[in-house]
Amino acid sequence: MRSPIALVTVLMLVALMVGGAVLCSPAAFALERAGTVVAVRGKVEVDREGARSRLRVKDPIYVVDTIYTNNGRVQLMFSDHSLVSLGRNTVLTVSEYRYRPQAGEGALKTRVTEGVFRVVGGAITRLAPENFTTETPTATIGIRGSMYSGIYRNQTLSVLFEGGRGIFV
Repeated sequence: MRSPIALVTVLMLVALMVGGAVLCSPAAFALERAGTVVAVRGKVEVDREGARSRLRVKDPIYVVDTIYTNNGRVQLMFSDHSLVSLGRNTVLTVSEYRYRPQAGEGALKTRVTEGVFRVVGGAITRLAPENFTTETPTATIGIRGSMYSGIYRNQTLSVLFEGGRGIFV
């Protein structure tokens, strides 16, 4: 007859193996959804974890997605109601997104490495304006209010603030 200690040890090992398999499953590392595609014109693609696919209206946008507009255009609506519009030949990465109004925290950090963009701030600009930024290779744009538009081409950044207060970092 087996001892109770051996039986308990075997059961614990099985539980650890099953628990480890669950924790290492793709669902355990699910990407955090940040927003949704609300408009698209032309061929716009997303690179998600190394796999590139075409974006369509109502597709989800996740943290770490990189959007390539090519000859198309796209509008992204985030869950805090921030709206990001991208023109042709634009590359944007969603670097960070958090929106937890009950906890009083939020962040929307994007990176544009090429192209034309327009950003209309949502609830995060009121909740945590210091955490709402667009980074480019030459500057980081912060918003303290409503909206801004920008173009980054040939290592030159031009920005137009359309309300609110902006800061360059």
